[in-house]
Amino acid sequence: DAPPNGPAGKAGLQSTKRDAYGRLILGDIITSVNGTKVANGSDLYRILDQCKVGETVTVEVLRGDKKEKIAVVLEPKLDET
Repeated sequence: DAPPNGPAGKAGLQSTKRDAYGRLILGDIITSVNGTKVANGSDLYRILDQCKVGETVTVEVLRGDKKEKIAVVLEPKLDET
């Protein structure tokens, strides 16, 4: 998920959402971070655990049928309580 106010949303990553009829509109699929392949959520968290807050990472995504590279500045995780 890429909330609009979070680092990914601020950088322009697109979340999966539903249209007015309830159909899914697929968002960006993360394929790599800083050149390291991401196959699943565990891979993503493992890579991000090695990064520091304030660091800029390059996220490669599949958007539709095109690959794009997007720079994302990492922020601390906000408390969701």
